[in-house]
Amino acid sequence: MKLSAPYRVSGDPLDTRPNRPWLAAILAAATERCVWGSDWPHTPAHDAHRGGAVAIANRPIAYERLVDDFVAALDSVELTEMIMRDNPARLYGF
Repeated sequence: MKLSAPYRVSGDPLDTRPNRPWLAAILAAATERCVWGSDWPHTPAHDAHRGGAVAIANRPIAYERLVDDFVAALDSVELTEMIMRDNPARLYGF
């Protein structure tokens, strides 16, 4: 499971903080299968795309803020290393 884009499930289109109950439920089910992803270029909500000719800017979200808020939600160095380093290395073979 790629843990990314908290703004897609928030009322705030620029939210970078994961919903803690949602994150805890996913991690409780399969911590060893979770990886983090930036979801760059942070496209707008699906309902904002009404036709191919409509140009809508991407969300102005700082990468550093997205990472910092995600790591802060994890509450442990071990869990952070697992999701940010160990799981991707094992699951993607690098």
